[in-house]
Order: sequence, then structure tokens, then C-alpha cells
Amino acid sequence: APRSRYNGRKGRRPGFGQATGVPSAAFAAGAPRARLITNICVKRRMLPEFLEWLHEKYAIDRRYIRNKDDTGFYTRFYIQKCVYIAQHLKFDTDYRYNQYVYGPYSQDLARDYYAYDPNVPIDGSLPEDFGRIGNEVLRARSRGLAWMEVATTILQDARERGGGGGYSRGVIEGSVAEQKCQYTDGYVRAVYGDLLNSRLGRGLPAA
Repeated sequence: APRSRYNGRKGRRPGFGQATGVPSAAFAAGAPRARLITNICVKRRMLPEFLEWLHEKYAIDRRYIRNKDDTGFYTRFYIQKCVYIAQHLKFDTDYRYNQYVYGPYSQDLARDYYAYDPNVPIDGSLPEDFGRIGNEVLRARSRGLAWMEVATTILQDARERGGGGGYSRGVIEGSVAEQKCQYTDGYVRAVYGDLLNSRLGRGLPAA
């Protein structure tokens, strides 16, 4: 079983609002700012639908998003990781993530879910091809907090290394084990193996 910081640990619970964003490649390439912001805003309009879907599937309880206690922390954690996994599977909401103490974190996503109001009627719907993505998100969510933290850290570590290769499974596992020293090396390897056996692991080096 993994060694986890979440079981019975006392003390200050860090919030999710401490990471900094990374400028997108489109900004760096000089894309028109107004058009880029418009495109991003259109994509992120799907977030309320996604949060409603998570709530309906019992993956989160939307009532606790703004809570300052553990229920709020865990709710926001699962939103961060579920959106990350959905984006990894091409659910295009275009949130930018950085590695953080609890795995990948998006400051823009945090801003948007804090602004989310479940009492406002939703006038959109999830894409028709969302079913397969949703199934993978729920499968990952069912594995629990520790698994999602390690799995998304593995995926983000590989992403930050780029798609050109030149790195191995052992390099990524070693990097993640160092970042996540509260978990055993064996647990990190086991989660990596789980990813390779799922759609989430496509593109990860197998050796």
C-alpha cells in the first residue's frame, strides 16, 4: 500500500492557488491575443457541463467546491485531476497545467471552478464522443486519490519532456518517485504499469 500524506496527517492544508501559469505556445508565436482568448473562452464553457457530469456520476459533490475544510480540498483535488485526465484524452478545454505539490495543477481551472454557480442553468452539452473519455475518467477516479496524484504526475512529467523521445520508463519513474517521496518506488512503478495497460498510457515509453 502506498504511503500517503492524506491519511491522518495534521497541520496546514495547502490550497490550490499557489502555482503560476505558463504562457501558451500560441502567445509565444505571436497569435492575435483577442482571437486566442476568445477560442480559449469558448472551449472552457464546457467546464460547467463537465462539473455537472462529475456530480451526477458521484465523482465529486459540487456543494463542497468552495469549502475550506477537507471536503473542499478533496473536491477541488478531484476536479483538477479529472479535468487533467479528460484533457489528456483530447477533451479540449485548454487548461494549462504545472507540476505542483499534489500533482498537476491549473490556476485558470481553479479560478473557473470557484466562479462556477450550480444554480445557473446550463445551455450546452458535452460532445457526442465524450462517452469513452468519461469512462476513462471514472475508472481513474475509482482508483482513489493516491493513484490519481501519482498517475497524473507521471503523465505530466512525460509531457514536459516532450514527444521526441530520448527518455525511458525508468527515467520517468525515478523522477516521479523523487517528487512523490511519500509513496514507495514500487507503488510508482505499479501505477506506471496501470497506465500502460490503459488508454491513458498511450505515448508513454514501455521500457
